[in-house]
Amino acid sequence: MSEENASPAGPPGAVGLPDATLPIVPEQRRAEAPRVPGLEFRVEESTQTRRRLDAEIPTEVFEEALQVEFRKIRRQARIPGFRKGKAPKALIEERFLDDARSPACRALLERAAGQILDELGLTPLGASEWTVKAAERGGPLRAEMAFSIWPTLGEIAYDGIEVTAAKREVTEAEIGDTLDEIARQRARPGPVEGRGLQDADFVAGDLEEVELSGADAPRATPDLRLQVGGGGYHPALHEALQGASVGDTVVATAAFAADSPDRERAGRTIRAQFTIREAATAVPPPIDDDLARAVGAASLLALRGDIRDRLKRRAARDDRNELESKLLAALLEKNPVEAPEPAVEAELEARLRLLGADLVRQGVDLENARVDWERHANEMRPVVERSVRGMIALDALAKQEELEPAEEEIEERLGEIAERDGKTVAAVRGALEKEDRLEGFIARLRRERAVRFLEERAEVKTT
Repeated sequence: MSEENASPAGPPGAVGLPDATLPIVPEQRRAEAPRVPGLEFRVEESTQTRRRLDAEIPTEVFEEALQVEFRKIRRQARIPGFRKGKAPKALIEERFLDDARSPACRALLERAAGQILDELGLTPLGASEWTVKAAERGGPLRAEMAFSIWPTLGEIAYDGIEVTAAKREVTEAEIGDTLDEIARQRARPGPVEGRGLQDADFVAGDLEEVELSGADAPRATPDLRLQVGGGGYHPALHEALQGASVGDTVVATAAFAADSPDRERAGRTIRAQFTIREAATAVPPPIDDDLARAVGAASLLALRGDIRDRLKRRAARDDRNELESKLLAALLEKNPVEAPEPAVEAELEARLRLLGADLVRQGVDLENARVDWERHANEMRPVVERSVRGMIALDALAKQEELEPAEEEIEERLGEIAERDGKTVAAVRGALEKEDRLEGFIARLRRERAVRFLEERAEVKTT
């Protein structure tokens, strides 16, 4: 902006007409914000969790707010031919209308949001937005706001719930499969005999690459080591290795996608020639007492017993999770509830963060791995929506039936965590409070009580 059209210090910018969006966060408003004289509004219940608000602020109130902003601008504006703060009022209003309109709308609509939401007794979830529909001088300020709320449910129905609960038994086949997996995890390389290469075999050899476009000179990579079918380099090479033997040279055309995690070869098509110098396969040890002692058991019989106990605990946990899921599904069928989108987004973001942390623990470089977060989010969304709906229904049931966990129960569960982590109960509670997680911890106990309440009153058949 030239000096002649210089705007005053501070954030400039026009509101824009109409359909300009102003972010408003009503829950962050001042508790004692002044009311807006003559404010008129209408609220529309779009869905169980969505509200649409139309508001109109009288012309004289809007004009007064504009004049407040004009006075601020006049004190700061520097206009050639006039001393600072002495430019004519009419000139200021002509040149800086848009600069005054934006903060005037914002201030009035923030006050309006607080006033309306207080009268309605509503608390929006997440950030809400005013969309300005009309803000011309000489006319009223009109705007609309759409926002989400936590749904308020009526009486929660739970009579007549019937579910079928599974009771899984641990089989000898499952124990055998677990022993086989333990043996595979402790396998050692051995010779490949009487057959060609196949998935899970290990190979070492010399790789020669030629880019088919001819852009780069051929290059060689000696002593490249791969596990057949393990995903290294390119699938075309792994396919070519199937059935080959030591001394063979296999050739594959490897077309690397533009978004390939192999950034050096991304977008290139390469003729890959691999000469096999070594080959080995994983040879698991015998399943006997020596294997059992290697994993900390006194004998194979003792190891089988440990595995059986572990599988029983897992089966019991899975059975319990399935029962709780069925009880919750039955409750939601009797009490349909909508999941507020801001709550779904917050829970989805939390689960994606946990996924990212798990990938990092597995050694994945998140910056270079090109994780398809959108795909993960799409896969998680139905589960997250069901989870949020369940939380809403269980919270409503707990409130209705006064299922608040007693302090003794809270202390007992904190004690279990403390014992597991080698801490004191006070330290665990303090850490939860510091991280603002204590209320969430108590909410989880409350929902667990609600599930037990359902189970006690439902007809549960066991298969």
